[in-house]
Amino acid sequence: MTTSPKKLFWINKRILVPMETHVLEREMLKSDRSYILDCGTEIFLWIGMTTLVSEKKTSATALEEYVHLQGRSSIGRTVIMTEGHEIVDFKLHFQHWPKNVVQKLYEAGRQKVAAIFKHQGYDVAEIPDDKPRQLISSNGCLKVWLVDRGCVTLLCTEEQEQLYNGDCYIIQYSYAEDGKDY
Repeated sequence: MTTSPKKLFWINKRILVPMETHVLEREMLKSDRSYILDCGTEIFLWIGMTTLVSEKKTSATALEEYVHLQGRSSIGRTVIMTEGHEIVDFKLHFQHWPKNVVQKLYEAGRQKVAAIFKHQGYDVAEIPDDKPRQLISSNGCLKVWLVDRGCVTLLCTEEQEQLYNGDCYIIQYSYAEDGKDY
């Protein structure tokens, strides 16, 4: 059985740019780009998480055009996937595929915003981290009671640090803010 050589293309505004390589590595795939991997009987479209929406649309069109030009519209299969949701058949074509290539959605969203601003001509170095806002005062009073067979027992401070799964507790946190007790 002969195996056809794998061809990897980067999609740049509906133009397929061949990537010269003998060995496929996961690191070759950039999150802000889309790629077509032609494996003969299978053609994969991989879309990075931070790829612009307009590029995602043109990537799908480029895939359709590529399949049509190759005369393989009814032969084999085409698979479209996004970064982080790759199927095993796709990963098997790469020599090394890390077990965990998971990006936090929040970070991916921040990168998308930065990519959009860069695309529009703004000089974006880095978006500053958000500082979480404290919701309540941390200098209040915490009381924890254990409920066991109808009896309620107030726990001391040391026991409050070891709550057990399956037990029932009543928790009261009181604090004062702006002259009001909560």
